[in-house]
Amino acid sequence: MDETTKQNKHSTRKDHSQSLRERNENDLFLLKVLVGLNYSVDEEINSKVELYFGNFLDIQGYDVMVNAANGENIRKEAIKNYPVNKQGGRINTGFAAITGAYNLKNFKKIVHTVGPYLDKEGNPQENLLSSCYLESIKFLDGKKLSSIVFPCLSTGFYGFPMSHACFVALSTIRNVLENIKYKKKIHKVCFCVFNDLEQQFYKYIFPFVFPSRKN
Repeated sequence: MDETTKQNKHSTRKDHSQSLRERNENDLFLLKVLVGLNYSVDEEINSKVELYFGNFLDIQGYDVMVNAANGENIRKEAIKNYPVNKQGGRINTGFAAITGAYNLKNFKKIVHTVGPYLDKEGNPQENLLSSCYLESIKFLDGKKLSSIVFPCLSTGFYGFPMSHACFVALSTIRNVLENIKYKKKIHKVCFCVFNDLEQQFYKYIFPFVFPSRKN
């Protein structure tokens, strides 16, 4: 095919599929973000973060789990402590609540947070997602509660692109651990990853947000 014919064919082709556009947009977002990062090596911070690939029920040594657990005891406690608000829910998007862990014996407390959907234009609401992590972390006091396990919030049902969700999770916690207000209160943060795709994103982004001399 000569160059003129090829260019004419390109000019008349249909646009990329929606899924391909979304994938390219996510890749571009991630590329721009990672190229612009300039986190310094901080081995003290690095010692406080862990990636865990597997079932959260197998995790040991953490006080708090961020989870959608909704057993009868949890439901009763939530009804008692978090009355229905003007929006018809018990907690607003970007906020968090805490209850006992009950049947989740590995943990002392369960944090429940409401992640955001995409906005009306289909864009990720990163500030609201970051708020979910910040509001959850606030329950740590450095004494009875000093460690927490996070899943990758807002992916799946909420439709957040994994590249955005993973970066927001890691960068929000990195910024929190640099804050003197939280440094002594937070002993350990675990990112619990359930599926292979999440695992790939976390493993790729993690060294950029938590660089190490070993990297």
